[in-house]
Amino acid sequence: MSDGHARTAGKLIREITVGGKTYKLAPIVQGMYAELEAFVAKSRENPMVVAIEACKTAPAEMHKAIWEAAMREASRARVVTAEEIQEFESSIRGLAWKLWACLRKEHAEEFPTPEDALRLVEQAQAEKQLEQLATEVRTASGEEDLGN
Repeated sequence: MSDGHARTAGKLIREITVGGKTYKLAPIVQGMYAELEAFVAKSRENPMVVAIEACKTAPAEMHKAIWEAAMREASRARVVTAEEIQEFESSIRGLAWKLWACLRKEHAEEFPTPEDALRLVEQAQAEKQLEQLATEVRTASGEEDLGN
């Protein structure tokens, strides 16, 4: 079985050591990409909260326009675009999400949420291992095979 087939089947495990502890990284399986999209959608700012904050400093004559824009934004179909996914994936939070997805199989109790994996990313960054971590996550996730 090639690495690509093993990864697709969720069988190819990679390892990374951060803070003196070794973690096993499992491939990201297809269904996880739906979870990624849902995570990105959920992490968007609430347009009503943005409008409230904007109205605190904007002149009173602009409040109506701010609220109308917020209402338009809130009522729009909230489809996650490919650009949003790409922007998220290239961020530190995106790396943490992918790391979390890779850690779930072997380390779910230690990393129950993507925010928990962000702490590991920050530790790797402090230890000057961020690029190595990112490479291992890209490889484990199958991103390298996809050319993404």
